[in-house]
Amino acid sequence: MIKTYTEQWRDGTLPKGLYYTRSSSGHKGFSFHTGSKSNMFSPYDKMAHQVEEVLGPVPGYMDCKGLIYDSINLADARKRIDELVSKTEQLEKKLEISTKALKKYESASGWGREAFLALKEMEGVK
Repeated sequence: MIKTYTEQWRDGTLPKGLYYTRSSSGHKGFSFHTGSKSNMFSPYDKMAHQVEEVLGPVPGYMDCKGLIYDSINLADARKRIDELVSKTEQLEKKLEISTKALKKYESASGWGREAFLALKEMEGVK
């Protein structure tokens, strides 16, 4: 069975670092530090009665940097997807025009005016 952060803290097995807590008054966001030199808010501390629950670790610098980098990558990916959708729509429109022009060309008899106009339409689709 996996222990919660609160259970680990009470057992003294919570890894060192900063943690978000919820106090008995319901206040959230207060963080405390556990570590070898500074074991602030250990279960034996006089302030420990205020901690009702340990919510989770406070992200470190590299974690935050990674989240920012990921959000930038997501924004770039979204922009690229929008560009590809736009390009696909343009190509579908060109294909539609070319298909109509090809049908006109196929139905034209010989190299008359109709065939010439159909080829001109296809040429303009570049």
